[in-house]
Amino acid sequence: MKPTVLLTLLLLATATSCTHSPKCPVSVLNADTTTTSRPPADQQAGLLIIDTLSKLWGDAPNVVGDFIGKPRCPSYLEGMYFDGATLVFQVRGDTLQARQELEQAAGSTAFRLEQATGRAYSQKTLDSIADLLHERYRAAMSHPLVRGNLSGFGTGVHRVYVSLVLNTPERRRAFRQQVMDSPALYFTGDDGHTPCLLRGTNDTLGISLTPEQPCFSTDSQHATFVLRNHSNATLTCGEHYTLARQEDGQWYVMPVGGTAHDIAYLVHPGGERQLTARLRPDLYGGNPGRYRFFTQVESGGVKLTLAADFSLCP
Repeated sequence: MKPTVLLTLLLLATATSCTHSPKCPVSVLNADTTTTSRPPADQQAGLLIIDTLSKLWGDAPNVVGDFIGKPRCPSYLEGMYFDGATLVFQVRGDTLQARQELEQAAGSTAFRLEQATGRAYSQKTLDSIADLLHERYRAAMSHPLVRGNLSGFGTGVHRVYVSLVLNTPERRRAFRQQVMDSPALYFTGDDGHTPCLLRGTNDTLGISLTPEQPCFSTDSQHATFVLRNHSNATLTCGEHYTLARQEDGQWYVMPVGGTAHDIAYLVHPGGERQLTARLRPDLYGGNPGRYRFFTQVESGGVKLTLAADFSLCP
């Protein structure tokens, strides 16, 4: 069963640092339910066990769920998660003894044991793998196929999820060779071949969007555009955008990573504003060709999608 979990994904604000915190509240760490039509699982019995063990083995009586790895917690207990309504404890060693001790400590039998062996990675093992990944990434981040391509990573139930900006076989192979190769790694991210279904116009209702130049160098890190307001209403715009590239007559979305501030800028009648997009030649090689920039503005309560075509030239 493929796990679906709440990940602790870490956005990299810069290309020079990466931190992670693999801890995740046990109340939201769940094995996959795969469908959205099922009613929420009743996890009350498991939550009561967690509350009891937190008071018994945790360092702080008012903190629930943070007791694994604490001095008073048995060393054989290496993780826990919910599989639907069932609380699962990950244990290493003698499961019969572990069950007896856990039942006695929890005052309940409403849980299941999972033995931490082979590729049934426990949360303790995954945390160690994630810590090592962090160290190795910092050492390997100067490699051209690794640099700037990590969006974040975090631990799930049985995997370490690695989110790549550009998730292609070449980039995954480079990550495994230069950073870490482990069966516990599961890569996510777009491969750069998702069809772009957006539609937009470059001039409507007195509002226009044009590139500052029709062709940017293939070495350019950014492309810039001018939003002009010749309407009678004040526009609002932001920093979010979508880039697309044309290949064999088809437009594809270009994942470029990074962050954008959720902020609204005002463009008054007769005014203009410069907008900027990252081109990421380090990911896409600065290939010559046709590209398209999409952004959304709002005028008089109506949202409009604007688009501007441009080229990359040698």
